[in-house]
Amino acid sequence: MASLKSKSNLPCVMFGDFNEITSLSEKDGGVPRSERLMDAFRDAIDTCCFRDLGFKGSIYTWERGNSMSTYVRERLDRFLADDGWVSLFLDYEARNFPIYSSDHTPIMLTVKKRDDPVAQGKSFRFEPLWLSREECGEIVDRSWHKSLAVDINQKFARCGEDLSSWAGKTFNSIKKKNKKGQTKAA
Repeated sequence: MASLKSKSNLPCVMFGDFNEITSLSEKDGGVPRSERLMDAFRDAIDTCCFRDLGFKGSIYTWERGNSMSTYVRERLDRFLADDGWVSLFLDYEARNFPIYSSDHTPIMLTVKKRDDPVAQGKSFRFEPLWLSREECGEIVDRSWHKSLAVDINQKFARCGEDLSSWAGKTFNSIKKKNKKGQTKAA
């Protein structure tokens, strides 16, 4: 896990069967898990700067045994993500489903629509015509660097707003002329 994470600086989420638990509260039945093994897993999570994304549903994602004396269940499956991923996807939900035809439960991560006011504005559409003006690159550069927002989505939103405002002033007369030309030709 740490080896994979070290190969990229991109926001990251890892998920699936990690074959380990983080504490004895994630285990029911069977022989108690070695504290040394749980420490190693917690250290790997810390090394990657991951956080557990939690869950809805049953805590246990794996089970085996066919009698009370052999029955064991544990939370082996989970979603782990770094701060970069969490800052991109503020509203998410991890769900553990009931066990059906495997000894593991299916798990699912849903990313919900953000309630961020910046993300709720009208959609942005870049127009290739804008590249015909040198100011376009200057607007992008100025907007990107003046934005104090750490969240990349907010930086993109601010840049889109500035470009849309500039394009409205710069190219609005062209759109009006095109509309008049289309109506005359029709």
